[in-house]
Amino acid sequence: MKYNLQLKENMQKGSEKYVSKQLSLQGIDMDYDYPSQENIKSEVAGLKPTNGAYNHAVGLAGESLVRYLLHRWNYNIYAPDNPSTAIDFAIKAGDEWATIQVKSTDTQTGVHLKRESRGTGDNSRGVYYYSTGDFDYLFAVKFPKVYVIPFMSIKARSYVGFRDYEDYSYDLNDSVTYTEPPHLLGERNG
Repeated sequence: MKYNLQLKENMQKGSEKYVSKQLSLQGIDMDYDYPSQENIKSEVAGLKPTNGAYNHAVGLAGESLVRYLLHRWNYNIYAPDNPSTAIDFAIKAGDEWATIQVKSTDTQTGVHLKRESRGTGDNSRGVYYYSTGDFDYLFAVKFPKVYVIPFMSIKARSYVGFRDYEDYSYDLNDSVTYTEPPHLLGERNG
């Protein structure tokens, strides 16, 4: 009993170091008797970050969109266990396979076709450009469009500008995108 009382007193003293503040919402009158549980020390406000963590999040979001689209198109999707491979997914329908690389952006007019690899020991990085045979299709994502480009149709091996590939675009806001999928198997690399 004495232990519980002492623990409670310590918790109250410790909680005085942190001050909660009510987050205001525009146009909504807030009752300040019930403050938010947000902790001032952990709050972050302002513009979205532009560091590598944000770019990684954009990439993961693009991969999730591509997965969704491929599922809607009735392809089975397989992801490699090794994250260093040149592909993000392999897809299968029947006995046919194709490989896919996904690149995503939310602000640019195209995507760079490179991958970076961390060296061993000295943390050096290597930049590798894709070559024939690395993947069959590039899925370039800039919401709300997904560009499905056969590798052999890519003109420059280092950068894909979206305006050059409008014929390969699928608008995720258009219902036709989901009812008329491309045939990705059987006619690989072209």
